[in-house]
Amino acid sequence: TAHGCLWTFTSHGPGLDLVAPGGGSDAPFPGDARCDPDDDTLPDITQITLRNDGGFGPSRGYRGSSMAAAHVSAAAALVIASRTLGRTPSPAAVERRLERTARDLGAPGPDTRYGHGLLDAAAATAP
Repeated sequence: TAHGCLWTFTSHGPGLDLVAPGGGSDAPFPGDARCDPDDDTLPDITQITLRNDGGFGPSRGYRGSSMAAAHVSAAAALVIASRTLGRTPSPAAVERRLERTARDLGAPGPDTRYGHGLLDAAAATAP
């Protein structure tokens, strides 16, 4: 969310790699200072996408993993295009790069709530 908290309906648990912007209301995680489930004014995450009306432009009203997945896919494409990992990095190398450069959230290190942390495309593409 805009607070850096998981969305109310976000999946979490073992095997989570990382998190990315998805919008929506904060999940009710007591003890997580970023989360405020009572704040109903948080904006959606807006991106340029193919809209329901068939047009291409800013999205409105989309929330959750569908929005987050697009950010992760774009960051992976940027890592490949930047050649930060060489001319033909393996999918596993790109995944490791995204995980290692994610901004740690929650408990220190990988955890079941935020995985390796929040996607950071700038850090992932830095030489």
